[in-house]
Amino acid sequence: MATSARDDAVMPPALLHAAIAATYGAVTLTAGIAALDRFPEIGQATVLAAAGCLFMLCVAAHQSVAHAAARRGQARVLAELRRAHHELQASVAAQRRDGERVAEEIAEVRRLAAEAGSTTKTELIAELRVLEGLLGKLAASPRVGPPQTTIERAAEPKPPSLAEQRVLDVVKQGLAENRVDLYLQPVVSLPQRKTRFYEAFSRVRNREGKLFMPDDYLPVATAAGLTPTIDNLLLFRCVQLVRKAREKRRDLGMFINIAPHSLADQAFFDHFLDYMGQNRDLTDGIVFEFAQQALAEDSELGEQLERLGEMGFRLSMDRVTSLDLDFHALRRQRIHFVKVDSNVLLSPEAQAAATIDATDLKQALARNGIDLIVDKIEHERTVIELLDYGVDFGQGYLFGEPRLAREPETVAS
Repeated sequence: MATSARDDAVMPPALLHAAIAATYGAVTLTAGIAALDRFPEIGQATVLAAAGCLFMLCVAAHQSVAHAAARRGQARVLAELRRAHHELQASVAAQRRDGERVAEEIAEVRRLAAEAGSTTKTELIAELRVLEGLLGKLAASPRVGPPQTTIERAAEPKPPSLAEQRVLDVVKQGLAENRVDLYLQPVVSLPQRKTRFYEAFSRVRNREGKLFMPDDYLPVATAAGLTPTIDNLLLFRCVQLVRKAREKRRDLGMFINIAPHSLADQAFFDHFLDYMGQNRDLTDGIVFEFAQQALAEDSELGEQLERLGEMGFRLSMDRVTSLDLDFHALRRQRIHFVKVDSNVLLSPEAQAAATIDATDLKQALARNGIDLIVDKIEHERTVIELLDYGVDFGQGYLFGEPRLAREPETVAS
């Protein structure tokens, strides 16, 4: 009574059931004739009646099985329709939240523009355009993967674990509900310890107020394609902070970390360049920062950085794990700052692997127009040790921990 999927694919269902019924009839008729030949005393009428009953029984059983299969198919179709309906409802709700977020951010832009009298109409239009672009990216991000760098194109994507999915949900909710905060940490001149720059960091809050650090959420956000949205949302806020703060201090600058994924998204990168092109008056106030590994391994990153450099913006290399640096290559990449972890700079192993003595690092960088910044400074004894290295800038908890940037005025204080 069972039929194969192949039979069902090549023969219409009505013809298939008719063929099966004919098969039942032929089998029962053959069985009746055989019984009559062997037992003639039974009588032809009795054999035909028994064969007819057997035929009807087979047909009834077949109909029962066919109806059960049809009901199961209908149940699967209904379940799929319910799932699609729920997904559509969730998508509509997400789009509604994104629209509300756009309205809130546009209102914030206008408020900041009203406070900052130097903001021109052209600048405001550019800000609104990049903001609409990044929030449009957020709306599409659950359905598309991140743009891949050269070193990642061969990797196969894998679904997030349960813990990663929970963090990803926090990031999506944080973006949709304006709970991605900007934190600033000072970079000071040495030995005066005067604040010369700030480095911007992102923090995501869940609905209970718990903070998630970049190391907690960036891996899953990158895999989900959300880093361009996070990076450019923070960039937008940093530009506003720098513009306002520089009304009081022209020498104040801001380090902004940009993920390679953000620059690899060509469509969004075009909006980003257009936005920064409208803010060229801040070329000496904004420094874009990238990790040493990203600069070394992603060959396509250099092309985007060259375009930024041509616009006049300065670049910084951080997360340095090796002091064996190619100073001429750094100059060609338009690097103006190199950040070295104090533990790396003072490490005997790192010094032994370098082609230059660590005490000469600052001078070698300076000859190529590059300033040395030592970060992760947490103790006074570290500052004393660094005096032999001629370090001009320092960063770390000793000089100030990252603090929430609530208003533009707090940056210049």
